[in-house]
Amino acid sequence: MAWIVFLTGLFVLLLFVGAPVFAALALPSIIYLLLNDVSLTTIPYKFNFLLAQFALIAVPLFLLVGNLATHCAVSEKIFRFSRALFGGRIGWSLRINVLMSLIFSGISGSALADIGCLGPVEIQAMESEGYKRSFASALTIATAAIGPIFPPSIPLVVYAAAAQVSAIRCLVAGAVPALVLTALLYAYAVYVTPRKLGKTRKEIRHTRTTRVDGFLTALVECAPVLLLAPLVVTSMLIGLFSPSEAGAGGVVYVIALGIYYRTLTWRGLYLALRDTLYATGSIMAILVSANLLAGILLIEGLSDILAIYLLNISKNPVIILMVINILLLILGCFIDGLPVILLLAPILIPVTTKVGIDPIHLGVVMTLNVMIGMLTPPFGMSLFAIAKVANIKIVEVIKELPGLLAMEIVALIIITLFPFLSLWLPNLAFGK
Repeated sequence: MAWIVFLTGLFVLLLFVGAPVFAALALPSIIYLLLNDVSLTTIPYKFNFLLAQFALIAVPLFLLVGNLATHCAVSEKIFRFSRALFGGRIGWSLRINVLMSLIFSGISGSALADIGCLGPVEIQAMESEGYKRSFASALTIATAAIGPIFPPSIPLVVYAAAAQVSAIRCLVAGAVPALVLTALLYAYAVYVTPRKLGKTRKEIRHTRTTRVDGFLTALVECAPVLLLAPLVVTSMLIGLFSPSEAGAGGVVYVIALGIYYRTLTWRGLYLALRDTLYATGSIMAILVSANLLAGILLIEGLSDILAIYLLNISKNPVIILMVINILLLILGCFIDGLPVILLLAPILIPVTTKVGIDPIHLGVVMTLNVMIGMLTPPFGMSLFAIAKVANIKIVEVIKELPGLLAMEIVALIIITLFPFLSLWLPNLAFGK
């Protein structure tokens, strides 16, 4: 017990003093190994063992797909299609924000990529319609949470590696929950349109706006982009590609899009490769460090201690999941999403399986939790990202978040209470 307190306390302390996440995870582990006369060769062994997992190849490939899409001006094609789809309706910019995030989620699998690529376009559109920049920014980071849940999802691939479960089942499991979240955010966008514009619903109904023509033209222009997500998901569902192979296919497809649209340049290709290299290195360093610390905590009996406490509360899987949700939501306020998944997944799996919680369902629940955490102060990464993209103070964005956070928590509760939302599609495609 003493080691558990020391290791977790040192980890939290290092985070609060500003140490890099991988260092905050690795340093307590190294101290433990040295003080217990365990050879440090354990670290490269762990590194080699983890990176030998074929499914992890999907991480840099999905990252590269998103980065290439960013540098190929894909967001402009999605915006034109969405604008033509919603025509001149009042509140069109809010609807576009939600729809663009859903479409782009099938390309990048990353919330920060969504904010960086789509954010400027979405915020400009909402401001042009009369919405405050603070609300536009808040909606943008809320809808960006769809990306890491809908396949291809980088957090779900990382969870699969940490929990030693099927990556392809985890990816497919995120599809329906992502649609649930999309529907709730879309409903919220429709509901708040009059209030945020300072008009009544009667005034909204009688307001005429300029109708945007050219829907078929916009659809034809954007069709190659719209096909990317269905092709990636379908190829995995029918067993044609593994997640890694689907990621490689996505890279080739986006490069072909860049050539077709004449938007891919040598500099854009270089920047996409550079950003992917940096992000992959960071993720892999965190993955190895978190896996090492989680393994030590398991040896010290943290999973058994959690099992005792949780099972004393209840043996009902729903209540156990609700307690885990509360824990993850609190941690998400202070710690970035991937370290939370990597650190807790191996520890929680033995506990949750005892009460019959499917590890695939747990992965979706954990991913949505950490996405909500990215919106919450004081250390939500999405808040820092949108502050840079929109050139706005974080406190102004936070004031607009309560309603959006409520929608995301409602989605979390629905997905927690109804496991079939996560398990139906993978069970249908691959069997139970």
